Amino acid sequence: MNKFLFHMPTKVYFGKGEFLQCAGKIKEVSTKAVILTGKNSALKNGSAVTLKKLLNDKNIEAEIISGISTNPEREYINTLSKQIKNRFDSIIAMGGGSVIDAGKAVAVMAKSESEDIWDFVMHSGKKPKKVLSALPLIAIPTVASTGSETNGLAVISSDKENAKLELFSEHLFPKIAIIDPLLTETVPENIKVAGAADIFSHAMEAYLSSSLNYSPIDDGFAETIMKSVLLSIKDRNNIDIETLSWAAGLPLTGITSTLRTGPFPLHIMEHVLSSFTGIHHGTGLVFLLPFYLERIKNERPERFASFCRNVFSENGDSVLEKISDIFKIEVECLKSIFKDTDAALMAERAISVYGNRFGNIGLKCFDYDGVFSVFTRFLQQMV
Repeated sequence: MNKFLFHMPTKVYFGKGEFLQCAGKIKEVSTKAVILTGKNSALKNGSAVTLKKLLNDKNIEAEIISGISTNPEREYINTLSKQIKNRFDSIIAMGGGSVIDAGKAVAVMAKSESEDIWDFVMHSGKKPKKVLSALPLIAIPTVASTGSETNGLAVISSDKENAKLELFSEHLFPKIAIIDPLLTETVPENIKVAGAADIFSHAMEAYLSSSLNYSPIDDGFAETIMKSVLLSIKDRNNIDIETLSWAAGLPLTGITSTLRTGPFPLHIMEHVLSSFTGIHHGTGLVFLLPFYLERIKNERPERFASFCRNVFSENGDSVLEKISDIFKIEVECLKSIFKDTDAALMAERAISVYGNRFGNIGLKCFDYDGVFSVFTRFLQQMV
């Protein structure tokens, strides 16, 4: 078993109604904040404007900047950072994982002399610049999905590199997370289910890819989270937003992979897929998940058997047959999204860009041929 350091400094306020009580908590770290939001829910349902009023009532100055897209892009982050630098003492990221990741990246750039956020990402063959400080970040998730509200990781895309990569630092942990399940209530069903698949995958990947066949504490946490996610979306007419909202923030704190660790090949493949197509991250995970499981079944047979037995109470073949239906979502214009996507090019990009975080992860089933097979089978099904 591994030695480990567990560090999760984010102060979490969880529960229905916490959003309307958040201004007093935010006042602990802020007197002048920029509110970053996406293009949809926080603007359409008025919650961003409500937040601004709540802050103003506590004598906190606030300005809203909206329009952050899925898969926040490098040049957009660089431009937004210049707009924000030296104007605010904190950043409030209100939205899904992309908005919170963008907030983290801007927080880094606001305290750095660097001109390019790409200096800080983890890239094959390149040592990232160390993050020395960042503006305080307050995370208010409106989708239960990535768990960015409780970890020190951010994912940024680069059109120039045609890549989607991570930066990590203890300075990227939000100071405060306001997790109010009511903020996720109006999210479309497809996005809720795609978010659930992301949460499930965060708990699943190290569980399956680890070379350690038995780690009762880590396995117990991971299995409980996975089972809770499955139960939460079983009734699509009554999705359990409270359970999903709390489950989202747990796996990437490290709680499911302390005494045993393992790589995240499914996420890496999805990062390549979404960098090529712009597809929503959780949706991409849903599409790739069955083909990922088919390959890892033979590579980690004992772990896969435990996964099927302890999470699904079924055998492996039954799980492989059902997994697509469990996370089934409807996406418009699938053929047009994937019609020009090249499996070989994506497989090459996965191995070359992610380097030893992919090509040398110790899973033979995810060498170039394995990754190419996953992408090929997926695309055949899509088009």
